[in-house]
Amino acid sequence: CYEDNPPPGDLCDLVFIDEAHHAPATTWMAMLAYYTGRSLLLTSTPHRRDRKRLPGKLIYYYPLRQALDKRLYQPVDPVIIHIPDGTTRSDIDVLIAKKTLDILAQPHHASSQFMIRAGTKARARELETLYASMGHEIPILHSGLGIARQRRIIDGLRNGAHRGLVMVGMLVEGFDLPSLRVAAYHDKHKSVEPTAQLIGRLARVDEAYPQR
Repeated sequence: CYEDNPPPGDLCDLVFIDEAHHAPATTWMAMLAYYTGRSLLLTSTPHRRDRKRLPGKLIYYYPLRQALDKRLYQPVDPVIIHIPDGTTRSDIDVLIAKKTLDILAQPHHASSQFMIRAGTKARARELETLYASMGHEIPILHSGLGIARQRRIIDGLRNGAHRGLVMVGMLVEGFDLPSLRVAAYHDKHKSVEPTAQLIGRLARVDEAYPQR
């Protein structure tokens, strides 16, 4: 147990901490305190929803524009669908689904995979049924599934068994799959941060998947 027998405080010359926007959490702060002065924090989303400041001082900032110019990220092109007044939520889902599948049918998206953003499990089941009626049988992924089931779904996405999936609050932060090139944004997030993280899944650069 680390609490009873912690490693020597000078065991590491430098500790790299990724996803450091979580650093204000109690457990993270305890670790940072233990390695005081020997930690380097890295994050691409430094602004927290609760507005808590990250510990330490900013020593390097790499702008998104530079990453795009150097092709470390590729641009993500939004497709805005016109919604007539009085359109029901179900009709909006149909419009989004049709546009998503039209994009996936384009030749340059032949190897693309897609994700569908749902706000709740109930919404995910609705969207699963909708896309199935349009010829795309895709699984639902959410945190309520067992770990083994989650892994099977993600493995199925990675190996091409699933062309896409409906997700509820997952595969946003830190998930990397270059073939993910299309996202159907049926339900908006409550804040900018997870929205940006979802968009980031589509910005990966890979020579095998050049399409935009």
